[in-house]
Amino acid sequence: MAAEALAAGVVIGNRFEVQQPLGRGGLGDLYAASDHKSGRVVALRIVAGDIVRSEAALDQLRAFVKTASQLQHKNIVRVFGMGKEGSLRYIAMELVEGQSLRRLLDRKRKSGKTFSLKGAYNVVAHVCNALTHAHQVAGPSGHALVHGLPGPGAILINRAGRVKLGEFGAVCALPAGSHTVNSLGDAYALSPEMREHPHAVSPAADIYTVGVVLHELLTGRAPGPNPEPMDRLVSGIPPAVQDVVWRCLQPDPAARYASAQEVKTALYNASESGAAAASPEGIAATSGQTAYEMQAINLADARAHMARQQEQQRRQQQQAGRGEAFRDEPRAAEKAAPRQGAQVNDRNPFQIQNPQPQPQAQPRQRAAAAAAAPAAKPREVRIEDLLAETDGDTEERWLIQKDRLDFGPFTMGTLKRALHKGEFSGDDVLVDQETGDRMAVRRHPALQEFMRHLERHLASQKAQLVEAEQRQQARKSRSVMLIVLVIGVTVLAAGGVVAAYMLTRDPEVREKIVYREKKVGPGIKGIDVQWKAEPDDQKKQRKALARRRKRRRKRSGGGGGNVTHLGDASKSGGDELLSQSVVQRVMRQNFGKITPCVMSEYRRNASLTSVIIAFGIKGSGNVGSVAVNGKTSGPFHSCVARRMRRISFPKFDGSLTRASFSMSLKR
Repeated sequence: MAAEALAAGVVIGNRFEVQQPLGRGGLGDLYAASDHKSGRVVALRIVAGDIVRSEAALDQLRAFVKTASQLQHKNIVRVFGMGKEGSLRYIAMELVEGQSLRRLLDRKRKSGKTFSLKGAYNVVAHVCNALTHAHQVAGPSGHALVHGLPGPGAILINRAGRVKLGEFGAVCALPAGSHTVNSLGDAYALSPEMREHPHAVSPAADIYTVGVVLHELLTGRAPGPNPEPMDRLVSGIPPAVQDVVWRCLQPDPAARYASAQEVKTALYNASESGAAAASPEGIAATSGQTAYEMQAINLADARAHMARQQEQQRRQQQQAGRGEAFRDEPRAAEKAAPRQGAQVNDRNPFQIQNPQPQPQAQPRQRAAAAAAAPAAKPREVRIEDLLAETDGDTEERWLIQKDRLDFGPFTMGTLKRALHKGEFSGDDVLVDQETGDRMAVRRHPALQEFMRHLERHLASQKAQLVEAEQRQQARKSRSVMLIVLVIGVTVLAAGGVVAAYMLTRDPEVREKIVYREKKVGPGIKGIDVQWKAEPDDQKKQRKALARRRKRRRKRSGGGGGNVTHLGDASKSGGDELLSQSVVQRVMRQNFGKITPCVMSEYRRNASLTSVIIAFGIKGSGNVGSVAVNGKTSGPFHSCVARRMRRISFPKFDGSLTRASFSMSLKR
C-alpha cells in the first residue's frame, strides 16, 4: 500500500519542512524539503515497500545509507543520513535541480531521436566515474560497495549538465524475492544475479546495468531477452561500440568488464577508433561464450594498454633527451582513485577531510642525466608536441574565470589548445571543479611547464611579426620614395593631373576578418568568420539600459548605495543584455562545432560561398532561435541549430540577446 502523501508545511524529524512532492517510485515518495538546521533545500525519500515491513531490511538499509553518506564525489548525489518520524522512515539527500536521464530518454523517444555516440559516452563516462569511486569503498558486507541499479531513474543531470548518480545501496537492501523490485521503474535493467541474490552481488552487477543504459542511449530502447544487433535498430553504431555493450551484458558476471573504469576506457577507444580489439564476430550476448574468446578479448585489451605504455615511455625518453623534465597529465583512473590517507571527521562522520599532500619522489636519475647533457644547443621543444600529449584526456573538470565570468568546463587538452589560441592567459584564474582549488593558470603544477614553453613560443611569434612588420615598413618606405619620385616626374610632365588623383582618391577598404577556421576539408582553404552589426533595436535597448543605470547611480548618491536592480517589472525577468564581446568570445571557442555542418552542405551544394547565422541567447545562457541564411528549416538549418544549442553562454538577467555572423568559404 502506498504511503499517504505529505502536505506542504509538514515538519519531519523536527528538522525537515516539506515544500512540494518531486515524484513517486518503488522505493517511496520523494519530496523537496527545507532543512531548518543547515538552511538548505534537500531531497527527502520517504521509504516504502517491503523494506519498512522488515526490521532486518531496515537495518540493512541503515548500513548502506551510513556507507553512502561517506561518498564524496562530483558525480554522486550526497547522502546526509536516515531518520525516523513515528512510523515513517526517511533518507535525506542532496537535491539535484535538473532532470533524470529517464525523463530525457522518454522525451527523445517521443521525438524519434536517440543520443549521439559522443553524448552517450559523456553520460556513461560520468556514471563510470561515480561507480569507480564507490567500488573502492567497503560496503556493509565488507566487500566493495555496489549500487545495485544505476539505471536511468537513478542518473540525474543538473542544470549545468553535470551527471550525478543517486540511490546508492537502496536496491541492495531489499529482501530477497521482494515484490518491490518489480515496481521499480528501472527493474528491466537489473542484472540476473541482482534479481536472485541482491545481498551477495559484486560490482559486475553495476557493469551489467551500465550496458543496459548504454544500449538505451544509443538505440532508444532497452535490450530484450534476446537482443538483436544494435545496428539493425539504429544505423551508424560502430561494431566496436556494440562489442562494448555486449560484453557488459554477459549473463556470466566473470565475462563482463572487471571494473567501471575498464568500461569507460573501452568505450572511449571504441568511440574514437570505430574498431574494437576483439574477435571478428564481436562478443555474443549469450552464456555460451568460450574461455578462449574471452582470453582473446583480454589479450587485445592488454596489447592496447601495452601500446599506450610504450608510447608514453617513448615520449618521456624524448623529453629527457631534450634536457626537459615533463610530467604526464594524470590519467582518468588516477583522478577517480580516492586520496590516500583520507580521514573521517570525528565531529561530523559524513564529512571526509582532505589530507596534506604527500611529497612525491624526485626523478633523480632523470635530473642527473639532464644535468650531464651538453648545454651547447638543446633541441627545440615544439608546442604542437606538448598539445598532442593530452589528446587522450577526457575529464572536463577545469573552469576558467576571466572578466568575472566562468568559461568551461574544459579537459586539460582543450584548455591547453584554448591557451595556445590566445583565448585565455596565464593570469586568468583556473578552478578545479573536483577540489575547488583556485590559482593563476601559470602557477598550476600541470600547466607550469606548458605555460613556460607557450609564452616563449608566443614571444618568438611576436618577435617574428614585429620583424616582418619592420621589413614591410622598410619596403613600403622605399616604395613611397619611388612613387614620390615618379609622381614628381609625372606632375612635371602632365601638369599635376596624376598628383591630384593621388591626393583625392579614397583609401582601399579591407574587410576585417575576426576569426579564421583552417583545415576544414577538401576543396576549402579556410572559413573566414565576421560578426554582423548588432540589430538597431537592440542597440537602442542597450543605450536605454545604460541611461537608466546612470540615473539610478545619481539618485543613490553616485555610489550605487545598497540599491539592487531587479529589472523591468513589466517584463518576464530582467532587461539585461549579454555583452557582444562575451558572445563573440564564447563563439570563438565553438566555431569548430559548426564547421562539419558547413562542409556537409558544401558537399551537397558546391556553389555555397557564404553562410549567415543569426541566433538568440536566452537569459539561461541557452541558445533559442537560430536562422541559417534566413531559413528556419531544412537539413542544413537543423544541423547548425542542433550544434548551436549545445553551446552554453553565461547566464544574464534578461530575456534575449541577439547576435549574427557570416562564414565565408575560401577556395
